[in-house]
Amino acid sequence: RLYFAGALMHALDWRRSPGGFIHGFRYLVRALHRHLEHVHHGQPWPSVQVPVQAQTLTASLLHRINNASGPYQMFGELVDLIVLR
Repeated sequence: RLYFAGALMHALDWRRSPGGFIHGFRYLVRALHRHLEHVHHGQPWPSVQVPVQAQTLTASLLHRINNASGPYQMFGELVDLIVLR
């Protein structure tokens, strides 16, 4: 496999997100690092487990929405996933 870190990372989000600028590039590099850690070392992606209760879910979601800079800067490209069990 061949991975690119730099201007070529911006190809998929060209004219949609700021991946070509430093405020977006750093999130692309972080995602690449996490992907390589997962593939080559079995390191899971960062996650948070929250009890499935209305108040705790609401508080956790509001905290993530207000404090997550990656999905905010890289809108449409980086997303959060919520799994309810």
